[in-house]
Amino acid sequence: MKIYKKLLYISLFGLIFLRFSISYLIITSFPKMENVFNLNNFQLGTIISVYFLMSVIFLFIWIYLFGKYSKFKIFLLSSFLWVLGSILFSFSQNYVHLLIFSAIIGCSIEASAIFVLLMLFQISPNQKQGKVLALFMIIQGAGGIFGVFLTATFEDLLGFSWNFVFLFIGIISLIWVIMSGVLFLKTEKFNILIEPYFEKGGYILNFKLFRESLQRKTNLNLIIIIFYSTPFIFFLNLWIQKYFHDYHSLTQMEAAISYIFLSGGEFLGIIFGGFLFDKYYSRDNYNKIFIIIFGIFLSIPLLFIGFLIFWKKPFESSGVGLIDIALNLFHYTFTNPLIFVSYIMLFIGFVCFGLIYPFFLILINDCNNDNEKGTILGIKNLIEIMGQALSPIIGGLIADNFSILIVMLFVPLFLIIPLIHLILMRKVIEADFFSINKDLAE
Repeated sequence: MKIYKKLLYISLFGLIFLRFSISYLIITSFPKMENVFNLNNFQLGTIISVYFLMSVIFLFIWIYLFGKYSKFKIFLLSSFLWVLGSILFSFSQNYVHLLIFSAIIGCSIEASAIFVLLMLFQISPNQKQGKVLALFMIIQGAGGIFGVFLTATFEDLLGFSWNFVFLFIGIISLIWVIMSGVLFLKTEKFNILIEPYFEKGGYILNFKLFRESLQRKTNLNLIIIIFYSTPFIFFLNLWIQKYFHDYHSLTQMEAAISYIFLSGGEFLGIIFGGFLFDKYYSRDNYNKIFIIIFGIFLSIPLLFIGFLIFWKKPFESSGVGLIDIALNLFHYTFTNPLIFVSYIMLFIGFVCFGLIYPFFLILINDCNNDNEKGTILGIKNLIEIMGQALSPIIGGLIADNFSILIVMLFVPLFLIIPLIHLILMRKVIEADFFSINKDLAE
């Protein structure tokens, strides 16, 4: 049984890894697409917005299909479509092609993450949920970093055209999907042992359960926070490479290295948060909410000052290798105190900010029964996707009319609102948590 469960994790996490690399291929290719197709920031933003908009529309369809037909086959079909979209994206010849093929990727790519999360909720004990969910998010983030690294390497170092990397990832993903299909559909013992985990997922989106779930004030407040926060918080991942490129005059590869460095801080926050939330898990209180409150409180000044510090790199790093470029950028940063302070403050700010990711998922798991978890998770993802669809358009308009710096400063300033919201809802969360524990005890 253990070997087949491990194979399931490897297969699904591999697809999650590749799936998250796709969106970051697009974001990291912004400077090249901007030059090749003569696009402004608003047009670049619409490419990602179409991607997320189609995810919202087709999420309902995939949810219905997951509940009605074989989950193995539907999962593989959705995976095949975003793989096909990546390959087609590599053949784009104009702005319209970029929008069309981005839509094909988006129409199927969100289903996998929601489904894997539901399975994790089913098989992970509460005392270990922080670590398991942190691992899931790290794999997502690692996929994003892989996309950033691969794009910058092919385009900036090796001199390939911007679209080659999409074909490269598409082919790798296609091979992985085929291997997963053989494992899912042709291995009888795998199906017998693992199928129950798929069946527990049921319908992800159930409007009757959704109305009932909203009777818990924790769910209502969480949905409100995600609704107003996502369009602005997503600026961190979407525009930060362009921020380093435009505001600090870094090359595409240098901007990618800077993003990877800061993402490492975010990963540390996710891992550290996962262990902390597990360490302070208790049926008698919900004091672990103070971890996230303190984390957001620290991240606000750190991110604001780190982004605001002005500097421009007057020359490109010498050397043609990635290691040479990274070492030269490190030397330049380390020998300039102001730049060093900027990077360190941003890094620590990303660590503190990263605590928020496992907390929201743990909150859903702690304050809902099994039926409600899937429903709230589906709504959470749906609202996040809609917010991510708006984020590129909002950020692009701000960047075109003001500057990329203003886009980044919006994040720490806006975090003040969810910080206050979380402080105010502390007692509400604790009440729902005690209610769930009481029901389980009975």
